[in-house]
Amino acid sequence: MTSFSWLHLTDLHLGMGEQPYLFPGIKDRFFEDLKPLHEKCGGPWDLVLFTGDLTQSGKEQEFASVNDFLDELWDRLDKLGSHPSLLAVPGNHDLVRPKEDSADVILLVDWVNQPKVRGKFWKEPDCSFRKALNDAFKNYVDWWEKTPFKKLPVQKGELPGDFSVTFEKEGATLGIVGLNSTFLQLAGGDYTGKLALHALQFQSPCNGDGPGWAKKHNACLLLTHQ
Repeated sequence: MTSFSWLHLTDLHLGMGEQPYLFPGIKDRFFEDLKPLHEKCGGPWDLVLFTGDLTQSGKEQEFASVNDFLDELWDRLDKLGSHPSLLAVPGNHDLVRPKEDSADVILLVDWVNQPKVRGKFWKEPDCSFRKALNDAFKNYVDWWEKTPFKKLPVQKGELPGDFSVTFEKEGATLGIVGLNSTFLQLAGGDYTGKLALHALQFQSPCNGDGPGWAKKHNACLLLTHQ
């Protein structure tokens, strides 16, 4: 029977102010734990799945640091006998927050009480709300498109960070959908109950038919940050 295996990581937050003196020790312990975890899984990892907050504030140089970390991680994994492909979704720290007094941001933050904004956002991909969102996630998208650790061809979706991919192994297929669940978190504060996902995000990267796409696979995974 074919099996799929992956290493799941999340919330690296590269760029935090405390990292210069705290992260080296944490990274050392993390790399020490890789070998026994790899042995416990009983075989090579096919994928590394990263569910958001790779960076602290979405800066370009922070994503460069992410690649440095992944380069070291991939070297360790290669020595363990794993040669995975990276798949990732953005978190609420993987964007450059726009000015909070921007009219578009004010309306998006008040998403729950703005039905006209919601309608325009989903029906008009070229609207100013989408532009504000695309600008905020630009550094993430640039990193994602260029990072050498993503070896699988992905199908882009409706929002920055949305995708689908089919991973094939020994005649079996694993379908993976990644969705940006943090596109409304454009400012600080408590967002409990204020975030959203739309069915369009699921349908779009799956050729317009998410259920049909899923049924073509032996198993499926959904990746989100929240």
